[in-house]
Amino acid sequence: MKYLKNEKGYALFLTVFIIVLFSILAVSLITIVLSGANKTAVREDITQANELSDKGLEHIVNQINKELQDEIGETGLSRSEFASTLTRILDQYSCKNGKHLSSDSGETGEYKVCIENYKNVLDPKGEENELRKLVEFRSKGENVNKRTQEIISYIEIGAGSVPETLKYVLGTNEPSGSKKNGAGNIYLHGGVEIYGDINAGNNLFTFDHGPGLDNYNAFWRQTTLPVLYPSSSSENSKIVLGGDLYQFKSSTINNNFSTKYIGNNIQRNTSLSFYNDHLAWRYPSRYEKSKIKDMFANESNLPIIAKRDWSGIPVSIENHIEEGKNNIRPTTNIAEKVFRNINTNQSVSFKNYYRFLGLTLTNNYMTFRGNNRFNSGEIQNGTRTTFEAGNYEFDSMYINTDVVIGNSTTSEDTRFYDNITIGGYSPNRGAQLFVDGNVTIQGANLTSNLTIYTTGTVTIQNTTIQGKEFAYNREGSLIVFSKGRVHISNNSLYQNTPSELKGYFYSEDNLELFGVGSNMKIHGGIAARRITLNAIRGNYQNEKRDWKYAMNPTSLQSPSRLVIEYDTDLIENYLRMNPPEPVIYGVDPPELIERYYSND
Repeated sequence: MKYLKNEKGYALFLTVFIIVLFSILAVSLITIVLSGANKTAVREDITQANELSDKGLEHIVNQINKELQDEIGETGLSRSEFASTLTRILDQYSCKNGKHLSSDSGETGEYKVCIENYKNVLDPKGEENELRKLVEFRSKGENVNKRTQEIISYIEIGAGSVPETLKYVLGTNEPSGSKKNGAGNIYLHGGVEIYGDINAGNNLFTFDHGPGLDNYNAFWRQTTLPVLYPSSSSENSKIVLGGDLYQFKSSTINNNFSTKYIGNNIQRNTSLSFYNDHLAWRYPSRYEKSKIKDMFANESNLPIIAKRDWSGIPVSIENHIEEGKNNIRPTTNIAEKVFRNINTNQSVSFKNYYRFLGLTLTNNYMTFRGNNRFNSGEIQNGTRTTFEAGNYEFDSMYINTDVVIGNSTTSEDTRFYDNITIGGYSPNRGAQLFVDGNVTIQGANLTSNLTIYTTGTVTIQNTTIQGKEFAYNREGSLIVFSKGRVHISNNSLYQNTPSELKGYFYSEDNLELFGVGSNMKIHGGIAARRITLNAIRGNYQNEKRDWKYAMNPTSLQSPSRLVIEYDTDLIENYLRMNPPEPVIYGVDPPELIERYYSND
């Protein structure tokens, strides 16, 4: 009986122990749950406060930019007027003066934001730019539970000394802000190779096929996805994106593409109407959103995405042409059909030398040939102006006719091209050419420090372009701003050595480049309303003009037939070739430099 009583005692002890143990566990569990709930509530409060701080920052930046643009209006402001206007507007939101921008108390809370300080930004030459400020913002968000969070942000605001578009290897410049007909989109079809930052005001699309076109069909040659690497001055490339990343849905490819084997290479065909509808973005259901790692063939060193709703700041081409025209005041006249070996420090009015054959006026084409050097010049009459082989030095020139640079040959042999050099009359400066008409560069080995502003189209084919050296061993560039389309084609067609083009090409229209038959390497950049780049990888065996002779087009080891590399000297070259703009017509997008939480 003693043993039995002892066993009952142990049972009672064990029961009590289990009850106590489970009680402790229950209390601990309740404590953990309550603590977790409290932490979740705290996190929600912090998130709300952060979001309110962000809204405050976004509000004040947008407000400042709107006020600046309203002050600029359609007529613009002089540099001094813009600088004083920028200072006045920033001072309206000074923390030191007790001024701030605040929100109405909402469901989640409120914010207050002000400007702590600002200073001038340094331009690429290391000189202070009074048109652009580095602004320190303080934005404090407070949610309904009185949780606060303050963000300190450093943002550049104002107008740059160079057009914003020059900062990117590819950029859309859609002036109106609408997204019709694929405006603001960038299409990278096939094995395009790009070095630098991209600015897509709308969507960015990639595909591992590079198309060629005829009058009825698009022939999509299977190759690689594009690659995007940083320029030599950056650690990672950046994509400023207003829309999203897209690729074709697999169902779109299955339903709209037919497959054909040509030798060892694959070609998928669609109608030309499908291709045109694609560029116009008429059927959004054909696409699916993608991730950055799936958009490009390079698996490492992928670009950084920066979201921004921006349609671009257009370059005021017509204003530049009008100002350039008005600033040229001829002091002497020269009348000839062919102008050669002119050497004068004066501003020249070039007149057509009219000749009659019987009662018929001969064509009023005007030609420059040989060595010509003058301070500035203008051509107000004529039908076409041609620059043939020779060396040309002038600071500025206005021409109201179509312009041809080169001998217009269609040969792929560069030995048959005219050797042409164009640079500035003044030491260490480039030339400016203002054209009311179309510009064609064809059959030229062009060496230049030249900026072209034109109201017409620009055609570049069967040509090489390199920069003319400035002082201090700096190589210049060709910079083109065109209201019409820029056509770059038939350069090193089916050749295995690419045509080198050192230039930056800006169009208010759409721009499309092909590196399928052509083989090009552009050192500079491209800007347009909509950009389409089509390319494959690989050389053509024996340079034969047939897709079946394309060698290893699906290998990243094969060279791209369309390479665009950002010129890190581009901005400085622009500043050397273009005096500071006398009138400011637009505000650059704000640029975030640094931000942190003051509570950290």
